[in-house]
Amino acid sequence: MSNNNRFITDSNILLIASHHAATDQSAYQIFLNDLYFAYNKNVKWTGDEDILQYIDYAVHERLIDMTPSREFWL
Repeated sequence: MSNNNRFITDSNILLIASHHAATDQSAYQIFLNDLYFAYNKNVKWTGDEDILQYIDYAVHERLIDMTPSREFWL
């Protein structure tokens, strides 16, 4: 191939699979929009340090009272 800067060739396939419990419709749409942007702009995503990360949610989840949820599922 003459263009060595291309990461994806015409014969590459990208398969994305997610469990329905891991993503909902709104999260899936955000993912598709980000994927579309990255593919069409051909730029590296640098991330935004101010946005919430999964670890932020995990810490928050550890701090909230889960007693009602535990009682429900028991």
